[in-house]
Amino acid sequence: MVRGFSTIIDAEGGTQDESELRRIGTLLWYYRQLQEKYQASADGKEFLVHFIRPSFIESGYNVLLSLGTNRRLSVDQLSLIYLLVYRIISQTVIERTKEAEQFKRRASFSLTTHALKTELQTTIKPKIGPIKQAIEGLTLPQDSELTTVITDLEEQYEDLFCMTAFVSLIDKIEDKNRFEEAGLKEGLLSSGPQTIEIEEYCSTFNALNPHLEPIVLSITQLLPLKIQVYDSFFSLRVLRLFLSTIFENVTKFGMPEAGRINLRVTSSLSTCVFENDTNDETVEFDEKGLRGNLKLFQLLIANTNSGKLTIDPGDYKFRVTYEARK
Repeated sequence: MVRGFSTIIDAEGGTQDESELRRIGTLLWYYRQLQEKYQASADGKEFLVHFIRPSFIESGYNVLLSLGTNRRLSVDQLSLIYLLVYRIISQTVIERTKEAEQFKRRASFSLTTHALKTELQTTIKPKIGPIKQAIEGLTLPQDSELTTVITDLEEQYEDLFCMTAFVSLIDKIEDKNRFEEAGLKEGLLSSGPQTIEIEEYCSTFNALNPHLEPIVLSITQLLPLKIQVYDSFFSLRVLRLFLSTIFENVTKFGMPEAGRINLRVTSSLSTCVFENDTNDETVEFDEKGLRGNLKLFQLLIANTNSGKLTIDPGDYKFRVTYEARK
């Protein structure tokens, strides 16, 4: 009986694998027990089990479904059931295929950024220290342009390293211990809360980006920003990257007014809202055009059950809302 059933459900003539045959035997025994119990409690009414195998074997989705009924189904009824099952399973296959493709792209991207991070650590970083020491050995005025250049270069290196390390950290997101261990080691996370003054960073951002429209804050209520992920917190370096990413997108999607971009910021202990203050129907928002790591921050915060980051272009405004886990 078991081998006969195996032959029916296997297009290649049945499996000869003993472990597979045992699993099939267990399945049939289970339904036999179910049939006996049902008939004993239902005055001997008929109990039928329909085994349905959607035609997705060629796609690597070997699915066998079962349906129990207390009467025989007509051809039309079975056809309707097969159609419903086909649509449900096909949608599941499509979604799983998309997820698999996204995972492959993310893994490939992570490997690339990891290689870039390693290259930065082994080529550029070792040279910064000796160059700084050589410059310090020179007799230069306090406001020397050379000193300013090397300081800016070091800061830009730290920002670039932070971005690559942050992207590389994403592939560890499903493993809390591994994620926190790597984040603490790379200086992306801290064991205790770190905060950043949004108003102070806005001034820094404007100074570092003179080619962009300056951002002017309109503050309703403002508290220092901190973000918790798992049991750790974003380090100051990552908080700067987070704000920089938001400000970059505000300058892209926001509507300048009198040579500047107004940004309303409202914060509380658990929520922080960044909102372009110009209500204009000509402001267009395309999520595919987002700059920087905003979507990665959204993914990280959501997948660590640390809260929610919402990118909401409602009311012709560019709005980003961070809500901490409560």
